[in-house]
Amino acid sequence: PLSMDWAEVVPPPELTECPHLRITGDALGTQNIARLSPVLGRATALTRLDLSHQNLTDDGTKELARSLRSHPSLLTLHLAHNGIGSVGAIALAMLVDSRGSKLEQLLLNDNKIGPQGMSGLAHTLRRNSTLTHLDVRANRGGPGSAKSFAVGLSGNNKLRQLNLGENA
Repeated sequence: PLSMDWAEVVPPPELTECPHLRITGDALGTQNIARLSPVLGRATALTRLDLSHQNLTDDGTKELARSLRSHPSLLTLHLAHNGIGSVGAIALAMLVDSRGSKLEQLLLNDNKIGPQGMSGLAHTLRRNSTLTHLDVRANRGGPGSAKSFAVGLSGNNKLRQLNLGENA
């Protein structure tokens, strides 16, 4: 396995022209997302971003959501297995709800979102017109999550796939 010290890494300029980016191996973490965030904001060709298994937690997720808020082309965001809690989930809900968001797929399975974060994500679905796939399985949502999403989906005719499994 390759070990990287993100404090010494400067993302190459070509990254701004990359359509798909996947970082593997728990190399990022909350501390280093701040180094990557400005580059992601300039990566206008980026359509798919996979930062699963990066231990972003709430703080890193908030930073990431801020940097992607006005992203012109991002369609898929994969953040599974990151220890994201309710605060990070609400930051992502704000990202999905932001003007100009083109996000179609949001994959958040196996985090720690909990009932409050699930409610925030569900609420944003009322107004959202781009998201077609939302995966929030295994997020400690509790039995009320399904009801929150049922209310959030009223009036939403865009979402085609919703995975709420393993949230009881």
